[in-house]
Amino acid sequence: MTYFKSEKKQNFAIKFLCFCFAFLLTLTLLVSSFLVRIQNSFGATQTGKLAVTPSGYDDIGEVLEKLGFQADEIQEEDLASGSTLSSYDAVYINCSSSIDSYVEDAATIVRDYVKNGGIIYASDYTNALMDAAFPGKINFYKSSGSLDSVNAARVGNSGEVEADVTDSGLAAVLGKTKIKVNYDLGSWAVIDSVGSGVQVLMKGSVPITDFNFDSLQDSENLDLNNLTKTLENKPLVVTFSEGKGQVLYTTFHNEAQKTSDTESVLNWFAVRAKAGKLSQAVQELITKDGNEVLQEIVDSINQGETKKYLFGASGEADFQIILNFGGSKLSLKITDPNGKEVASQTVSSPPYTKSIDATKGNYEIEIKGVEVPEKNYPFVVAVGGPEEAMV
Repeated sequence: MTYFKSEKKQNFAIKFLCFCFAFLLTLTLLVSSFLVRIQNSFGATQTGKLAVTPSGYDDIGEVLEKLGFQADEIQEEDLASGSTLSSYDAVYINCSSSIDSYVEDAATIVRDYVKNGGIIYASDYTNALMDAAFPGKINFYKSSGSLDSVNAARVGNSGEVEADVTDSGLAAVLGKTKIKVNYDLGSWAVIDSVGSGVQVLMKGSVPITDFNFDSLQDSENLDLNNLTKTLENKPLVVTFSEGKGQVLYTTFHNEAQKTSDTESVLNWFAVRAKAGKLSQAVQELITKDGNEVLQEIVDSINQGETKKYLFGASGEADFQIILNFGGSKLSLKITDPNGKEVASQTVSSPPYTKSIDATKGNYEIEIKGVEVPEKNYPFVVAVGGPEEAMV
């Protein structure tokens, strides 16, 4: 009898241990699933499918191909298909002579796509689509926002323009604050100003030929000497958020006679759009606590490659540095203005955040590709904090 009771106790203990093990295993799986969901929402799998419209005056598809980025070609009429756009994380819209034909049907669809988290790259003659989809964001020269006035903005002259790189993150990637941009063709769309929440990445003095078609009919009174003039400090490249997504618009693009500077910027455009969701996630992390994005660096890296950037701190307020990418392994090293290493971390579960006790001067941010799954792998490293933390 004693043996029987002992056996029952032993069986109960085994069953209880099995129950505890199963409970802990289930709990571990649930927690892991929860963490993966959080990680994915902030960037771990945020560089997905890409789409590009057929080449026209622009051929951003060629740039994507050279970088090793795979993109499906969709037709311009597909911009009016919500189901088509929603299957892509980023859509690259080339400048073309036919894009105006699809503005009325596509504007609402494109706007909804971006609001729901989509990323758009758009160039030059997509100005009518940008006007219709995002009114008040980009104010094109003499444009009323209607399709009838679309040509009024297309007065930019061909030739070389010296552009100021006004975004510190882009300047850090390029290693310079001024570049030369060649407009191979004239009649490009000129931006006059931008609306609230729109960031100007590059600006410059813009030579234009300013006339309207009605004046050409009055040839006797037409002053040919005063048709050409220069508009000072006009935006050349801009970006803005709309809902959960982002738009990058550029007045120049992949043309025949591009400069080496232009080629570098075009590569960045391609990377920037592909990394758009990574960027959006980082911005949400920074701004949710009331801080500002002081500097955002969007770049790409290869296996074993090291890249370095500078951030100028005022020393008046602490800040944080966030690294985000699609997974695998990147290393982050941060050196303060005195040459002291304040952070060194191999990151495999992005996003990674490091809080910094501020010292006045330049901080060096070093990123190294430890385990990189593909060529020209996009990443985002951003500095967030109160405005007074930045010089």
